[in-house]
Amino acid sequence: MSENGGKDSPFCARIATDQIAVSGWSCGGLQALINAGDPRVKTG
Repeated sequence: MSENGGKDSPFCARIATDQIAVSGWSCGGLQALINAGDPRVKTG
């Protein structure tokens, strides 16, 4: 999230930190399932 607030970052104020998506394959899929309970996650 520091990239979203950094004035020199190309992502400054462009990241919707309240609307997060997760996805993964193999081990990444397990990590996506673990993090799916985060209230910021809107899609998985």
